[in-house]
Amino acid sequence: SHDVLVVDAPCISTVVDGFSFVKPNDLYTACDGTIYVTDQFGIWKYSRNSIDGLPEIVVRTPYYDDKDGILSVARFGEPKGIVLDESTLNELYFADFGDHVIRKISFDKQSVTTISGKFILPTNNPNNLNTKDQLANGRFASPSGLAIHPNADTIYVSDETNNNIKAFTFKGPKQEIRLIVGNNSGTNLPGKGKSVDVKPRRIAADSSGLSFTDDDVFIGRYNFSSDSVNAITQFRKGYVDGPPGLYKMEIEIGGV
Repeated sequence: SHDVLVVDAPCISTVVDGFSFVKPNDLYTACDGTIYVTDQFGIWKYSRNSIDGLPEIVVRTPYYDDKDGILSVARFGEPKGIVLDESTLNELYFADFGDHVIRKISFDKQSVTTISGKFILPTNNPNNLNTKDQLANGRFASPSGLAIHPNADTIYVSDETNNNIKAFTFKGPKQEIRLIVGNNSGTNLPGKGKSVDVKPRRIAADSSGLSFTDDDVFIGRYNFSSDSVNAITQFRKGYVDGPPGLYKMEIEIGGV
């Protein structure tokens, strides 16, 4: 069984005050406590050493466009999911929702580069098939969630318009992308990864699998070893706290 814990107000604190993000989308908390936040036009960093207790800008675009380069000239469409490669602490990856690509920020080079995807909305996405492909050939349609494996060798992407999750290895000589969860013509849960009909949005990874929020108002779980997907919360829409079978949730967006 799975329990849902509702945390009372005394356990909640404001991390950032006196500052306005422009429609914050997602965040990543590093092991050292640094928080990276994406909003509609940029990426921010907040740490205990932040000046005046306010977030610091990492990169920001004054308008939506598709351009790699040094931080001051790079342009992108609305960033959403974000992860840090904590094995090096040098690369920050984010899902460029508007440009349909995955980008990397290199702190040492102070630059933004596209590592997979193209600035087009693919009508026939080859990565939706049960095949592996080179990372350079990756195609996404409004990628939203990102998660990184604890081994820091694989990144997982929730491909929002395609309603699936893709995995790509980004280290070593063999960098490739593959579909692992989702099939628009698939079956209801539970089932095998590439045979189920799901709508994953935000995702989180651990050593044994992925957890994801679904647009159909439930939280799902994908197990690496068994290649299986099941729902760990039920399809119950509304605003009710309580034990499994009684609680309801209206919109599930993200979780850590």
